[in-house]
Amino acid sequence: ALTAEEAARATAPPKPEPPAKVSAALNAIAEPERGRPARFWIGTARGDKGMTRETFTWEAITAAPGTASDPNAQAARIALTASSPDGKQLYKGRVPEEAAAAATGGSVQFDGPPGPLQMRIVVEGQRGQVVDSVSRDLTLPDFTKVQVSLATPRVFRGRTVRDLTTIKGNPNAVPTADRDFSRTDRLLIRTEAYAPGGAVPALTARLLNRGGGKMADLTVQAGQAGTSDIELPLSALAAGDYLIEVNAKTDTGTAQELIAFKVGR
Repeated sequence: ALTAEEAARATAPPKPEPPAKVSAALNAIAEPERGRPARFWIGTARGDKGMTRETFTWEAITAAPGTASDPNAQAARIALTASSPDGKQLYKGRVPEEAAAAATGGSVQFDGPPGPLQMRIVVEGQRGQVVDSVSRDLTLPDFTKVQVSLATPRVFRGRTVRDLTTIKGNPNAVPTADRDFSRTDRLLIRTEAYAPGGAVPALTARLLNRGGGKMADLTVQAGQAGTSDIELPLSALAAGDYLIEVNAKTDTGTAQELIAFKVGR
């Protein structure tokens, strides 16, 4: 015979599925990295003269503790090519240009017209050998349209309050491509909001659980050069998946971005 607790679980209605946007954000960080020498982050923001600014960031993936690593398969730099569907090159180069003996990552920015973009990402080893390659098809948003919009939120990791203070004071700080953090980490989320007519959207942020339920409101602070910053220490969070929801709102419209991340032990 079932206990009262077991009977209640058996007859309980199924839990509602998380919203589609929440599932999509979580799926984006669920891509397995096993066997990959590097991880990537690609973000967009408003550029000059109607262009869209693209930021590409990469980080080398180190072998797990206790696991032997193949030095010939370690990432030293990235050969990046970005082009439009008609073959026009918007960027071609290596990140960083000079191969370093202890390279662990890099970042580059370039502008392109709104619309489709094809990226070819080739991971090179210390001797310039190809150790991995990835292709990405993207669509650069048009930030000149008459609507409220958000730049892709950039995630920075620090260990101390001083680390985050240093990042706050550097508008050119390089965001992390990692979305797997420890409870000793502190996160800084940075973004910009745009609206027609030079209006300044009101920004709010919330911490969500993996089902999309609200856990806490987060404080949004004014940053440098028109950016907005959100701080989140992870020490109070249990191991699991979470999201940060950023909302921009004016009298004429709204925009939303979700940033999914994992917290380990």
